[in-house]
Amino acid sequence: MRIAPAPGLFALVSVAGLLAGCQSTPASPKVERFAVIGGERVAPPAIKMGDPRMIEAIIQEGTENTQVLSILTEMTETFGPRLTGSAALENAQNWSVAKLDEWGLSDARLDEWGTIATRFDRGPSTATVHLPGNDDTLREMEFTTLAWTTGTAGAVRGPAVRMPATMAEYEANAGSYAGAWVLLKPDYSGRRGIRSVGFLMREHKELRHKTRQQLEGKSVESADETAALPAGQKWSGALDYNGTALPVDVVLTTLGELPQGVISLQNFYTGPIQDARLEGGVLTFRYEHSMGTSTVELNIEGDRAKGTSTSAAGNAFPVELTLAGDAVAADVPEFEDPILAKVLAENPAGFVSSSKDERVWTTSANGWSERELSDYARDVEVNVRQSDHDYINARLAQGVNVELSFDLQHTLVAGPIPVYNVFAEIRGSELPDEY
Repeated sequence: MRIAPAPGLFALVSVAGLLAGCQSTPASPKVERFAVIGGERVAPPAIKMGDPRMIEAIIQEGTENTQVLSILTEMTETFGPRLTGSAALENAQNWSVAKLDEWGLSDARLDEWGTIATRFDRGPSTATVHLPGNDDTLREMEFTTLAWTTGTAGAVRGPAVRMPATMAEYEANAGSYAGAWVLLKPDYSGRRGIRSVGFLMREHKELRHKTRQQLEGKSVESADETAALPAGQKWSGALDYNGTALPVDVVLTTLGELPQGVISLQNFYTGPIQDARLEGGVLTFRYEHSMGTSTVELNIEGDRAKGTSTSAAGNAFPVELTLAGDAVAADVPEFEDPILAKVLAENPAGFVSSSKDERVWTTSANGWSERELSDYARDVEVNVRQSDHDYINARLAQGVNVELSFDLQHTLVAGPIPVYNVFAEIRGSELPDEY
């Protein structure tokens, strides 16, 4: 018995065959060669235009074997930011030399063109807002900091407080700035444009650095007037750094149960002591420097003090000091910003400024290529986007206390640090000795 095909299936096959019969092969595009000279279309000049096979090979290399994306990925995701003289840049340059050599170029090498005084690298950093006593994150902030500035020793969390606008406002809140992140009032005047925020951050940094020097009793050349820094009790001796005696001076400008003062380690650090306490003849304090935070504990017996300075990594170095008498009062310039001096004397965690919109633009500190590590200020300023700054300010205006946490992985290394260009040669087949 024969089974007739279904009418619908027959119709479908018939239509498909009809359509297939209607299809035609597209004609090859017509290739026309011409040149454009002075805006006019003219016949190409009668000169040798190159080997067609070589031209095709070059086009194929660019369209089918490009390594642009893989190189870009390696540079940005593996090496990250590559500022002049940074370890990340040097690592990327060494990788580039190896790649150029792998690709068959001749004499791939680093060629030193100079040095910089201090190396700077920026690692992964974070910025968050919290309620006091709560580790839940209320808000993650977008932010930046100046390149060639100090960061934090891990995550540093503290209350958000506004920068006082008057001395009376400071006096009303005296004592609340220690360990706090101080919110600066936005400044949209002066230089126009979003990038001007970076210039303001530079100005803030230099003013804080100058004020710190004054607080520490160092002379500042630009000042016109002077005032007396109170004299205090001076202890002198040495720190045993793995067998090397580093001269140390500790000047206690304020005595009592909560002393204040300055510590100076020769060729390493000079700056204020923090969180100092004197209990039962034991003096403890800490000081922050380019390599982290060290904690000092000294047992005082008469005119001698012995103890240790313990680094953030837990390494303890013996310290022995002798009472050298009263420190001589020093003449230092009047403070350009007395309110800032008061706030800095409390040792806040740092300062928070506002961008001019939702973008944050960074730049570098003044004199970064020549500035010695010993001349870097320790005070931190973080610039957050405008909405983040407004969010913090609004909570404070509502009477809601919030805490800010910043983890700024900045690495500063004393130089001189060599800086390089990357060179390699593609030798010609006809004139191999010429560049």
